Amino acid sequence: MALITSTITYYRSTYYTIEVEVTPPDPLTATMALFTVKAEKFDSDSTDTTALVKKTVSLTGNKGTIAIEEGDIADTVDPGTYYYSIHIVLSDGNVYPFASGKFVLKATTTNRES
Repeated sequence: MALITSTITYYRSTYYTIEVEVTPPDPLTATMALFTVKAEKFDSDSTDTTALVKKTVSLTGNKGTIAIEEGDIADTVDPGTYYYSIHIVLSDGNVYPFASGKFVLKATTTNRES
């Protein structure tokens, strides 16, 4: 599995999906995707208690969808650049990095309600 590096731009209070498709080495399967967004690119917090977003998604047939929903990021989080990672849990229990990069949080462009 090669590490994918890219930037995710997320607009606050919207719905955003990330498609995950993994080709693990035979005879293993990918069972879960662990998605985390943090303020710091690297830290020693193995439980991710400082995460802005922390999701665990079950994979079926080595595929799945990570959904960031409008309530997943608190309104108190300032717009700016953060960092994300996606790790894959294989059927043998080992965890491997799959994707990482910048997570750019943007404020909504308007507050109009009508």
